[in-house]
Amino acid sequence: MKNGSKGNEVIELQKLLNASGYNCGEADGFFGPKTKGAVIKFQLANSLKGDGLVGPATRATLNK
Repeated sequence: MKNGSKGNEVIELQKLLNASGYNCGEADGFFGPKTKGAVIKFQLANSLKGDGLVGPATRATLNK
């Protein structure tokens, strides 16, 4: 997932980020600037590349 993505998968991502303390606002299913910012903060806090893209490594870490 990346900036501009939409759908249920984004809603689940947003719920996980919010539950983990990375506020991305309302889980509305749109991967916009707030979601990207929260993803980058999450990635950097977990020693991942802070690129704002949700790939396999970011997904695996979020799902722990």
